[in-house]
Amino acid sequence: MKICIWITKIFDLGGTKRVVSLLANELVKEHEVTIMTYEDRFREDRTMYHLSEDINVDFIDNSQFVNKHHTPAFCARYLVKKLNDRSGLFNKKSLNPILAEAIFPKKTREKWVEYFNSQDYDVILTTASLSLRLAMIAPRLKAATIGWQHNCYDGYLHVKPVVFWQQENLLQQYLPNLDRYIVLSDYDKRDYMEKLGIDCEVKINPRSFVSEKKCDVKSKRFLMATRFVYAKGLDLMMESFEEFCKEDSEWELDIIGDGDLFDQIRQMRRSVIWRSVSIL
Repeated sequence: MKICIWITKIFDLGGTKRVVSLLANELVKEHEVTIMTYEDRFREDRTMYHLSEDINVDFIDNSQFVNKHHTPAFCARYLVKKLNDRSGLFNKKSLNPILAEAIFPKKTREKWVEYFNSQDYDVILTTASLSLRLAMIAPRLKAATIGWQHNCYDGYLHVKPVVFWQQENLLQQYLPNLDRYIVLSDYDKRDYMEKLGIDCEVKINPRSFVSEKKCDVKSKRFLMATRFVYAKGLDLMMESFEEFCKEDSEWELDIIGDGDLFDQIRQMRRSVIWRSVSIL
């Protein structure tokens, strides 16, 4: 089969990039695999997650698909997205066409349909917010389509202003267009069905290694490995751990990672429960 994986970035730090690289390395053993990314060619670094040389990388120039000049239409779409992020003003079934046009304009959709169909892919798989875009054009594509979620339901829909924030009605209309929508847990599958009426498939992320050493469940020590960015909820983790320690102060928390919020999290450590938290 000819498989396309559509992702914003692949040559960068992040859990999604690692898992996609791992999956692509396995798929390319039996199929032709292309990773489509918006990164510049000079960013290519296959050593980061040991991406196979047999995998094709299609570096997309987004300017070929989207007109970012400040035309009246561009400004109107920008305003709609900003208003919706702030208040959910356009997150209504009756206003779906307006919000859909702001997020993924029809002219842009036409170009993507033409491009994907010209590549003769058998399967197109994508992640995160691109799943909604793929769903918008799925009925017109020759390939089977798969959306793949790499965070929990709340992480995608209730964290401002990332991924599907204030877009529930769009999801209800378009996600069923995909042949499959994959989530990581039974809890996510339940939430999508109960809250949005969308049926999903559960598949946990593949592992890249198996450790012979196992943790000591009696050690009273938590470990969190993550990027230090807002979407990961590090502030909530620190606050929750503080509350937890009020009931049992013997536990400790190790946080390993780096990112934009590193200094802020270190400051929280100093001001709250510094004796029980290590930032590595």
